[in-house]
Amino acid sequence: MSSSFELVKFSQFNGFRSALDGILGIVNLTNHNGTEGNFVIWVNQYAVAPREPGGTRHFDYAKALGAVGWHVEIIAGDLNLATRKYSKRRGPFDGRAITADEDGVRFCYLWLSNYQKNDWRRMASMASFGAAVFMNIVPRKLGKRTVIVGSSPHLFAAFGAFMAAKIRRRPFVFEVR
Repeated sequence: MSSSFELVKFSQFNGFRSALDGILGIVNLTNHNGTEGNFVIWVNQYAVAPREPGGTRHFDYAKALGAVGWHVEIIAGDLNLATRKYSKRRGPFDGRAITADEDGVRFCYLWLSNYQKNDWRRMASMASFGAAVFMNIVPRKLGKRTVIVGSSPHLFAAFGAFMAAKIRRRPFVFEVR
């Protein structure tokens, strides 16, 4: 399967599910962890679980997709936008990827540089997250039914996801918010 790029504005869950179903077709292959079905890697630096401050849009979509048989992993930054604090790491120099089950949704929290104001440090944080996304996805074992979704608002995360999808020859969906 060659890599594809789709620009989609999702206004409702069914439109999102239809877009993913259309990209993958109807062939039932095996995903990255050996189970049957479709797998989505959804990238958004600011995605949060319900217990964290912030919008849970990606979590809610992941739960809905899971209810209809999709396997979803959300790749998010561990630095919370609202609090400017790391929620999973031992400190600012703990750079490992941290996976967690958040109420039935798999999250992969990546390190990104800290910032306190909307200045050049925030741009550096966005860029560091985009690079971390790329470095996290590329070495993974991905099944043929894996779709990578890069979500705005900032483009560094989506670009890192897009480049990883291109190298791994997996479909890419750019979610415009």
